[in-house]
Amino acid sequence: METQISLKNLTLSPLNVRKVKTSAVEEAQLRALIESQGILQNLIVISSSDAEGRYEVIAGGRRLSALNHLLAEGKINADFPVRCVVKTESEAIEASLAENYRSDMHPADRFVAHKAMLGAGRSIEDIAKRFGKPVTKVLKLLKLGAVSPVILDVFRAQEMSFDMVVAFTVSDDHKAQESVYAEVKDE
Repeated sequence: METQISLKNLTLSPLNVRKVKTSAVEEAQLRALIESQGILQNLIVISSSDAEGRYEVIAGGRRLSALNHLLAEGKINADFPVRCVVKTESEAIEASLAENYRSDMHPADRFVAHKAMLGAGRSIEDIAKRFGKPVTKVLKLLKLGAVSPVILDVFRAQEMSFDMVVAFTVSDDHKAQESVYAEVKDE
């Protein structure tokens, strides 16, 4: 069942299968994303056996931590509504594990998406802020997103390494990039 639950009524469950913390950089990026985009994926919760009206987060602990950090910074309040899916305790571990099965986006798709945001009118500084990345990192992503689509398709097909894609960023000319690729692809 999907519902909205106040942040103050959510706590991390010991049944949450994710035990290893992510890096401080990843946590800062998640906070920036939640601040700019909100919660895009529901938290999964079970009713708390300790207190009426309270819920334990079995999937979405990083998102809960980010929300609590934003609460501590005064950017949201304790009554902030959080979209949640309520599961039974017997479903808890399976749901927590299932929510953590996912595939990361291919780097080429990430490069192109950053370039598309710039093309849609976002500034480099705004992209950096919204994604919790340094401006220098965004500039690198944009440069990679500007590589010829032909080269990026070869990279997506795992026929070229990331370092080779980086080498093509020395030129902004797609025809020149493709010409060089045609010369070296069979070597």
